[in-house]
Amino acid sequence: MVLVTQVLEAHVLGEGDWIAASEICQLCRLDLDAVLELAALGVTSSRERTPGEWQVPATALPRLRVVGRLMRDLGVNVSGAALALDRSCGRPHSASRAPPACCRARAPDCGRGNVRTAR
Repeated sequence: MVLVTQVLEAHVLGEGDWIAASEICQLCRLDLDAVLELAALGVTSSRERTPGEWQVPATALPRLRVVGRLMRDLGVNVSGAALALDRSCGRPHSASRAPPACCRARAPDCGRGNVRTAR
């Protein structure tokens, strides 16, 4: 019997960490043009370390994964995904639920104390 062992290495990402845009594209299943357009729309920031080598903050990964799913699953374009993400994070949240991951990544206290009441 042959036993195959695979070693995985992990690194905890924090506020000051940046990820290569090419890795973001693979993780979120987005193309580079979409990532750069999202940065231009203000969904995330980006920086160009050397010409053609873009990076995105690691804290943007949850939001970009949501954008990738919106674009893939619902066929939304980049602007529509940015608008949907912005609207979802701009609304007060129910007191019985935690804010969605995209909102927590944007602002940890988003929606706290803002419970929507029926009128």
